[in-house]
Amino acid sequence: MTLRLLLELLRGAPYVVEKGYLLDTLWEGAPSSWSLTSAMGRLRKVLGDEGQKRIVTVRKLGYRFDGPLSKTSGEDAPPSERPPDAPDAGPSSAEVVVELLHDLVQSAELSTLDARQSSSIVEVLQRTRDRWSERFKDDPRAEARMRMEIGLAFHHMADYAEGAQETLRALTRLAPVVPPDDPLLLVVRFTLVSQLATASQLAEARKQLDLAEDSMNLSPPVQGLSGVTLAANTARFTYLFMCNRFGEALAPGRLMVALSEAGGQKDLRIRFSACFRLADLEYRLNHFAEAEHLLGPILAPPFSPETVGEAFYARGRIQLARVRVATGNIDGTEASLIEARDVLIGRFGEDEYYAAVANIELANIYGARADFAKATEALKAAYASFVATYDETHQSARIAALNLAINQLNAGDAGEALATLERERSQFVIELGGVDNAVVQSIDFQRARAMSTLHRPGDALALLDRLNHERLAEAEPGRDWQWRLQAERGRALLAVDRAMEGTSLLRTAIKHMEALHASAWIVASYRRLLPGPD
Repeated sequence: MTLRLLLELLRGAPYVVEKGYLLDTLWEGAPSSWSLTSAMGRLRKVLGDEGQKRIVTVRKLGYRFDGPLSKTSGEDAPPSERPPDAPDAGPSSAEVVVELLHDLVQSAELSTLDARQSSSIVEVLQRTRDRWSERFKDDPRAEARMRMEIGLAFHHMADYAEGAQETLRALTRLAPVVPPDDPLLLVVRFTLVSQLATASQLAEARKQLDLAEDSMNLSPPVQGLSGVTLAANTARFTYLFMCNRFGEALAPGRLMVALSEAGGQKDLRIRFSACFRLADLEYRLNHFAEAEHLLGPILAPPFSPETVGEAFYARGRIQLARVRVATGNIDGTEASLIEARDVLIGRFGEDEYYAAVANIELANIYGARADFAKATEALKAAYASFVATYDETHQSARIAALNLAINQLNAGDAGEALATLERERSQFVIELGGVDNAVVQSIDFQRARAMSTLHRPGDALALLDRLNHERLAEAEPGRDWQWRLQAERGRALLAVDRAMEGTSLLRTAIKHMEALHASAWIVASYRRLLPGPD
């Protein structure tokens, strides 16, 4: 409601927007004037406008937004047109519009827009950008800040390509007129790295990261909390994470969280985002206790759907569910995943990224119950979402395709599964630089399973002997990878008439997998291979 109210005031600026119009437009039924007064108070608090300098109350009529979209303010005039004895009017309009955009980006409601409101905010951002680009033509720093904030707004709405493009415009505007180690330029460049990496434009992200870090080394080390150091660690973390270099991402990720926590209570959303992202990394490194330790506090007061946004909060719940699925703790997790997923679908539609992630985790739950038809349905929905949001070449879509192939293999269709695994493997080897990458090793494990099913145990053994259970766990979090790998080797050995060795490996693996609460159907599938009683 706060953001919708701001949009209506921005549309009406610089004229008065009548109270009756706001009540009829924003509320259903017969709302009281107190509803509008309360919402206006919340909006002023978000904008830091308790003194009513940006939003003016026009008695008995309504409200007028008198901030940067108003053309009547004296400080809007270029310096050459101001009277020589004009008093300092405080922040320039350039500073005001940038701060307004920053407030908008940080607003908890930005991530809770439905489709209609999302279109409205895009229109407002584009209109603000177009109007103020001309006004800022003599102030490259203000224009760069404005464009970066607009880029962040698009990024928060999951339009990663448009966000990166707008931030690139900020960089292009600022870079020719400031030194390479200028703090604002560094923040813009590091922000661009994060956005490019999130959009899977990894080569360009690497180039910009190198430029930013080389420039940062020109300056004396920054002591204490700094926007530059936070942006630098966030960028390096995001780049390494998207490259699946999870071990290397841990140090910048933990520093990112420490810097965000040093910001204090007013930066709840920044803190939530940093802890959420580090928890995702800890989860992928199989540090499940650490991941839950990060997620627990940000899903409790003062964090709430109201303070960090309903969508952000739902994503946090999905992340916690992923941790619990990986540790075999799925009681009640299915219902939590569905509820959080449906919040995101209700706000953004079925193609929202974490709604697709929730579908993948639901597929894991269904697969653990050997309900492969239901798992396929969930995985197809996830794949369609990733393709609609990005395209079929994006890493998320290809990972979903791999999950579909694994589900096919689990359901008994080894031939079709192996064809998909071979195709995706060739692309990941090129993109990720070799066969030792965790994702490629995970694909090779599934290829070995398919080969054993297709009566090619010799090929399967050759693959399995090259795999490392710690690398496998990086690609697909789980505590039982050592024993799953051993069980699969035992299966292949049985098929090449090395029965004693294969049986011994299988018995030991099954014992440990049961102790770790591995999926019952996986354990049962290996137990059926044993030649005699346990």
